[in-house]
Amino acid sequence: MKTYRSTGVVTRALLAELRDGFTLSWHGIHGVQHWGRVRTNALMLADATGANAKVAELFAIFHGSCRLNDGYDPAHGQRGAEKALALHGRYFDACSWELELLVEACIGHSDGGLDADITV
Repeated sequence: MKTYRSTGVVTRALLAELRDGFTLSWHGIHGVQHWGRVRTNALMLADATGANAKVAELFAIFHGSCRLNDGYDPAHGQRGAEKALALHGRYFDACSWELELLVEACIGHSDGGLDADITV
């Protein structure tokens, strides 16, 4: 099985900051293990499609970082995007277009849209 290399954008400090604000079980259905599975799939897809791996890796940790529950939570992507904007420049760096793609991906990830940049 091929291993997909991290971009290095997800640091211990960033994960610690997200964990401190995470209201669900860290080891629950939408916790760190879920983020890890999303990260693996995101890096695999970025490698196969030419999508931006840095954005994909950031999406993996931000998309569900602000969930309020493990069930129906339609605004969790929006909150994750807002968290990414708040932490940008302090816990990770991304250029303006990468940040725009990350926000778009987080906000719309539950909507099933297929008409966007390949990274999204």
